[in-house]
Amino acid sequence: MTPEVSVIIPVYNVAPYLAQCLDSVLGQTFTDLEVICVDDGSTDASPAILAGYARKDSRLRHLSQVHGGPARARNLALAQAAGEYIAFVDGDDHLKREALEKTLPHFTGEADYVCFGANVFGQASAARLKRESLYCNPAYNGLVEVNEAVIKGTNVHLWNKIFRRSLIDRYGLSFPDGLFYQDAFFTLAYLLLSRRGYYLPERLYNYRLRPDSTMGLTRQGDFTRASDHLLVIRELFRFMKAQGLLNGREAFLTNYMAEYFHLTLKFAPTESRPKIEALASQFFEEIEAEADVSKAAVFQSLFRYAEESQRKLDRFLATPWHWLGLKLGLVKLLRDM
Repeated sequence: MTPEVSVIIPVYNVAPYLAQCLDSVLGQTFTDLEVICVDDGSTDASPAILAGYARKDSRLRHLSQVHGGPARARNLALAQAAGEYIAFVDGDDHLKREALEKTLPHFTGEADYVCFGANVFGQASAARLKRESLYCNPAYNGLVEVNEAVIKGTNVHLWNKIFRRSLIDRYGLSFPDGLFYQDAFFTLAYLLLSRRGYYLPERLYNYRLRPDSTMGLTRQGDFTRASDHLLVIRELFRFMKAQGLLNGREAFLTNYMAEYFHLTLKFAPTESRPKIEALASQFFEEIEAEADVSKAAVFQSLFRYAEESQRKLDRFLATPWHWLGLKLGLVKLLRDM
């Protein structure tokens, strides 16, 4: 019998947390589900734990692949998922017992997704835990018509949302292989395709912060992870182009370009700036050739992420934004801020 929900869990070396994760999903008060776990070449006890749970509960399917990253694991699971709705859980996190029971009824209001709140815990400073908690929890309540403002006000996490499988299939939406922040691409692309979303403030997910997570390693100055912020927005641009979503959304795209370029600079090592400049230059040239990136849109983005200090101006002048700013006559305005 076809399950109503497919819960997808990519697993990579999370043995200390995996049993709690699986118990939280298989122990849901809503039981019409399948759980697809993809072991991404783990070298710890994770495969044995998955095999044990699969023997005990037929709803859990244990797939394996050579280590290729979470995008490849999620795509493998998506290709085999049978549920009408898709949920994603990370192997080191866990769900509240009633999470699915409380979210699924809201699809009756023609919502294309349901977004809910999360508890944030783990190895991080109190300030970061508070900041992440604010980011993770919905800024809206109830059924909302999706527009650019709503998309911008919605976090890009996968795990605090339930998605319609039919919308994913209709547009062939998948995770870009090889990118660390493929979840941001998937979420933003899905929101762009959505008409309505339901926002539930209740905290139904438990999100664990770890220093060896993707974001934790990015914060330590890993260039590849930091530069992925730009690559994710490039993938979003290409998706918008392929789906005919660019026209009229230049300001939307440019805001994300500015934000993710800022994140790249923030987390990348200082000595990697020439690489960042080269990558950004290629990206900007590709966008300029395909989209009407208006002066007003770039002006708004630059002002949002530029601080009133010479240090930020110096950073701006040392990057490809300088070239774009000169072209649009914005550098003098930044100096006058």
